[in-house]
Amino acid sequence: MQTQVFYCRVFIKVLKSSNQNYIMKKQLLFLFILLAAGTQLSAQSFTLSGELRPRLELRHGYSKLSIPDDDMAAFVSQRSRINLMYEGETYTAFVRFQQVGVWGDVGSLQFVTSIGLHQAYVDVKLSPQFSIKVGRQELVYDNQRLFSLNNWRQPGRSHDAVVLKYQQNDWKLHLGVAFNQSSENVFGTLYDNTQPVIAGNYKSLSYLWINRKISNFQISGLAVMDGFQQLDPDTATNLRFTTGGSVVHQAKISKLELYAYYQGGQTQTGRDISAWYLNFSGGIKPTDRINLTAGFEIFSGNDFTRQEDEFKAFNPLYGANHAYNGHLDYFTNIPVHTKGAGLINPYF
Repeated sequence: MQTQVFYCRVFIKVLKSSNQNYIMKKQLLFLFILLAAGTQLSAQSFTLSGELRPRLELRHGYSKLSIPDDDMAAFVSQRSRINLMYEGETYTAFVRFQQVGVWGDVGSLQFVTSIGLHQAYVDVKLSPQFSIKVGRQELVYDNQRLFSLNNWRQPGRSHDAVVLKYQQNDWKLHLGVAFNQSSENVFGTLYDNTQPVIAGNYKSLSYLWINRKISNFQISGLAVMDGFQQLDPDTATNLRFTTGGSVVHQAKISKLELYAYYQGGQTQTGRDISAWYLNFSGGIKPTDRINLTAGFEIFSGNDFTRQEDEFKAFNPLYGANHAYNGHLDYFTNIPVHTKGAGLINPYF
């Protein structure tokens, strides 16, 4: 029997659960340790960490305008996470379990299994420049306008995808692919995203992200193709294309940012798309405690004064919502919340 050298680095913030959940977590942890210990590597580490995020909210006009008779809403939501990470010389494995709910949504004498899998991936190092990341993972790029953690939402956002990554000197390149199904079908690949659990989700996703750092400039290019299956009158998969990029100049006390994207292809119902997006901002940071920024953001939209064949409302894909257009979140789903009319948002 060969002896294994196992190095364990443990960080524990908060673990709070019922007895049944605690037993299940111990079993999962034990299996994860066996997986890590069974791999012979010269440098190994295992990290256990967690997050407990309770949040008290008082709402009166949030996301929907109030009228005089509306009472204030008050509740506590909570996100609880347990993270398991194994890091070796040739690969990294990561699993994140989470439970999200509102205090009181389960009675004190009740038990409901509600732990979900937010991330579960392996990141394999193929060479000094190339690696491949497979599994459920977060996709975050540039200013998170098109791909984001969506961290204000307690559940967050993650994708089932394969991402090939290249990095050398000042160049970075990511090629990502995803293909979704709602079950293990025997025939066909129908993906009905009208079901509550997968409502609005894409059937296919592919993207290419290129980033280059030149002196004080960060230059990025992003091309995305996502597909949605229509259900009536046939089951064709309509593809949407989003292409563009950004230029960011970072100096000692100043920062300039420009983001521009064009969107084409078809909507889920088969309507042709021709839309665009522009965001420009400039800021200065004279001291560590003062940061002043001014800019404008424009989403193209439909002109309802005339009949148009093309759909011209730009969709920000899978990006941040709460971080933009005001923290009251009146414009988190731009095409829906503006009824397809677009948005012009100057800000300071």
